[in-house]
Amino acid sequence: MNKVFVIGLSGNSYFLESDHLPKKGETLITTSFHEEVGGKGYNQADVLKKLGSDVFFLSTIGNDEGGKKCVDDLNKRGINNALLVKDDKTAFAYIVKDNDGENIVTEYPGASRKLKVNDVLEYKEKIASSDVLSLQFEVPFSANLEAISIAKENNVKIVINPAPYNEEYLSLLQFADVITPNEIEARSIFKLSDDDSLEKILDKMEEAKIKEVIVTIGKNGALHFKDGIITKYETIKINPVDTTGAGDSFNAMLCYALSNNYEMEEAIIKSNICASISTLFKGAINADISLEKINNLLKWNNMD
Repeated sequence: MNKVFVIGLSGNSYFLESDHLPKKGETLITTSFHEEVGGKGYNQADVLKKLGSDVFFLSTIGNDEGGKKCVDDLNKRGINNALLVKDDKTAFAYIVKDNDGENIVTEYPGASRKLKVNDVLEYKEKIASSDVLSLQFEVPFSANLEAISIAKENNVKIVINPAPYNEEYLSLLQFADVITPNEIEARSIFKLSDDDSLEKILDKMEEAKIKEVIVTIGKNGALHFKDGIITKYETIKINPVDTTGAGDSFNAMLCYALSNNYEMEEAIIKSNICASISTLFKGAINADISLEKINNLLKWNNMD
């Protein structure tokens, strides 16, 4: 138990801060800058390690300084990994944050687009022996599909965070045990307008062949959709410093919980708290997260 295999992007993030997010056509002057390594899968692997998971992270990098930074950082954090070197630049992203902790992200995927089916097959045994496989839409469709096939053959639970949203990848969602879109992604997946209630997801799940959905809704927590029932889970009230990586932290805690056979109610409640903790720190990978802190906040907020 407690073994999670993560496939995702490794890259470098450049954070710019301003009092507001840029408007169309605006040249925005920012007030501060810092950089760090990361990516959705990368951030999840980091949080899983902090929670105590036996996590393995498969990713691709370029033969450049950005790739070297990723290798050095993962090894420093003690995260078991395979960063395969490809003929492209290591992925990078620019994140602009405002005073409310909200952000916009622009990403160049680079080497993350070069993960091949044969690369995944090299780690077939590790996937097969895991409890949970965590996927995003950061790597090629074919690589994700191969990983799903291995997981299905070996009764490994599959969690898919459908981000960044890509309509060409939606057929993968039918194979997941649970998908975890945010509200914007959920509306795209289930073809809902801005005026539609998220409750309409229930009516569309069967047609989409999707078994279970958790929609993260930021400071309002998460909505759980399964078997014709919608359950809302509130989260703790905090003043966020930076929301970057909150979704990754939510997914990491969820994968940890499922790998340890938590009931879904407990899994979502703790995933909400994990995401909230992450917003108290600048950047996506600097959060001081632990299972002990999550459990303590659960007790202090009378949520257990």
